Amino acid sequence: MAEEEIKFEFDLDFQWDLVRYICQDKNGGKIVDLVEHNYFEDLNNAIIIQAIKAAKKKYNRVPAYIQIKDELRYLFEHKDYINLLSDEDRTDITTICKKGFSEVVRDGDIIFDKAKKFYCYVKLKHTIENFNLVDFNQYEDFQSKVQDAIIDPIEESETRGIFLIDDIKQRQLNRQSNPNVIPTPYRQINQLTNAGGLSKNSIAVILDMPKKSKTAFLLNTAREYLKRKKKVLYIDLENGEDELAIRLEESIMKLSKRDILSGESDSRVQKQLRKYKRIGGEINIKRLSALSSTVNDIKNHMQFLYRTYGFETDILIVDYAALLGSLKRTDDDTKRIGDVYLELKNLAADENIQHVWTAHHVTRGAEVREKTRYNANDIAKCIDIVRHVQCIYGLNRTPEESEAGVMRLEIVEQRDGKPRGRAIFAFDQEVQHLKEFTKSQRDEYETQFTNIFDEDDNDTSSKKKSTNDI
Repeated sequence: MAEEEIKFEFDLDFQWDLVRYICQDKNGGKIVDLVEHNYFEDLNNAIIIQAIKAAKKKYNRVPAYIQIKDELRYLFEHKDYINLLSDEDRTDITTICKKGFSEVVRDGDIIFDKAKKFYCYVKLKHTIENFNLVDFNQYEDFQSKVQDAIIDPIEESETRGIFLIDDIKQRQLNRQSNPNVIPTPYRQINQLTNAGGLSKNSIAVILDMPKKSKTAFLLNTAREYLKRKKKVLYIDLENGEDELAIRLEESIMKLSKRDILSGESDSRVQKQLRKYKRIGGEINIKRLSALSSTVNDIKNHMQFLYRTYGFETDILIVDYAALLGSLKRTDDDTKRIGDVYLELKNLAADENIQHVWTAHHVTRGAEVREKTRYNANDIAKCIDIVRHVQCIYGLNRTPEESEAGVMRLEIVEQRDGKPRGRAIFAFDQEVQHLKEFTKSQRDEYETQFTNIFDEDDNDTSSKKKSTNDI
């Protein structure tokens, strides 16, 4: 049977699910390379896939709908379709393509596995059909081709490693389409790094004393990622889902808790959240039991969200990681916390999470440095944390800053960036809203609060060093 005659051994519903998966999923670019447009029985789906493959070749990724729409216009004028499609057909295909980028995809893992299996089936089928099985001289070649046909195509590409010379062109293309460094939602923090953001799969830790503003900072970080179209999973280990959702509503709407609970602003809140929904952002808050829950519980919830709601976690926030149990069920707190951070690091890499944010306490003795800057020795219970994370920031304050509603973030440790530096925010406690200082506000702050700078920041020898490694 010729390759052109092969069709998916799945119904039209699955084929449409596959189109939507390719349009939306982070693995869509991998799967589109394994399918051909003539596999699809529905002409509309076949044309859309053909346009996506052309766009993938041009941009080295599956781009947004607007770029696919341009490729569709080109296809409509191609000799294969110019006389085949009416104006109504062209409009219908464009409309269907737009739906492919918006309708929720569920059971993405099942779609992914089935598409890979069909790819292997096609390769194996052609291998068997094109060999003379009774010719012994072809046996060795046949055996190697069968093994090649049945191997997982995605796993093969991911397990081969990277060749410095042979893979240079592909790596350069990937840097543009799938950058390894991703900006945080905070301009000042990005400026303190060497590449304008944190590396993919990085863990960032917020350090402060108990019952201060760590959760408020994490909630506002979730809100800022939401504005940037990210899907955020917020793991709560001590506050409660409803409580955190209310605080997020406060922050988003700049309303007090009393105003939110009164119900008078319900329609305004719903209207604002629908705007975030339209751009593709979402936050899921999940309460887990402290100490008894592990990283596997987070992973299981992530997979449940993906299978059931098509929710792919871009950003993971854990409030806070030291309250998780380790997979090794270690009783010693120091060993347990160290294991948890290592397990979180592995989870971020395995699940392709862009950034992980969490918080941690400082020791009681660190109170003397609350006004200036915490150091690594102030980390409570487990100083080994510094080996597993990308950066640690301390929340510091003077009485004057607290009175002025200023929140100051100081670098404690950082792998790929400046060893010292700060980011300044305006924080309104009543409405739980954090806002980054503008450049002019930062200049004014530097003039007004120069007395808080510690001796390390005034030491010219430390300023000469522009990078740091934990």
